[in-house]
Amino acid sequence: MNRVMLAIAPIVASAALGLAGATPAFALPPAHPTNTSCGNATAAAVILDNFTSVETAAHHNAPDGRISHNDLVATGRFENGHPLRVQSAANHVLRTPGLESQIDTAAHGGNPDNNISRNDLRHEIAQQIWLTREVDNLLDEIDDVLAEGAEEFVRQYCQNGGS
Repeated sequence: MNRVMLAIAPIVASAALGLAGATPAFALPPAHPTNTSCGNATAAAVILDNFTSVETAAHHNAPDGRISHNDLVATGRFENGHPLRVQSAANHVLRTPGLESQIDTAAHGGNPDNNISRNDLRHEIAQQIWLTREVDNLLDEIDDVLAEGAEEFVRQYCQNGGS
């Protein structure tokens, strides 16, 4: 990949995904960088791998098969003793706008129940993997265009106001 591709590919891909109504997998993380180092699929996978400890975080070891908002909040607190990776995953879900709701409805066809199940997490992971592949395909297309005429592509991109 050349420098021009590296410089503008995220911008072009983000704009293209934004027009399509999708959220790019590489979107800027929410405000607290120490707790947002993982992406959506990684956060969902970490929570799924630690489901039992997360689902009981706010209920003091009373498993109910569902992760509530309060469970995520309790998991994200340092004093609750969860490993940093699990805290980070919970905080990523809480601080990424719309992600908690997106995961909640992942396996229900858009019907929220205000709880996250294992099945919701599995569906979210699959969706994020699909989005990542779509972004990779888009970046490959951009790379092909740039390989054929990077200078012309950048000139036209700038003339159109970067959009």
